[in-house]
Amino acid sequence: MNSSNKIFNNFWGVNDFKLRLKKIFLTMGRDAFLVILFVLLIEVIFTEFLFYRYVLSVEIQESSSNSFIGFREKEYQYILQEWKNREGALNNDIFDNMSNPFQP
Repeated sequence: MNSSNKIFNNFWGVNDFKLRLKKIFLTMGRDAFLVILFVLLIEVIFTEFLFYRYVLSVEIQESSSNSFIGFREKEYQYILQEWKNREGALNNDIFDNMSNPFQP
């Protein structure tokens, strides 16, 4: 059973992978300061990419689109008039049909 596991591990290259991984971790432990600097550099590059992607490129796109969206005064006045009509109808109907609960 043990020899079959060795054959299986060698066939798939598991032992080689384990040795390489072990060497990588030993090197990282030996040169920890350089590894920290490298990780910090990768983090700064990634952060700059995200900043460019979600802040700068959006500002550039907004400034390049100079399309003017006009305000439709006539439709705005119509909507305001409808709101006033509905509010007046609600206020009149509600207060006319309500009795005062505090008066006997």
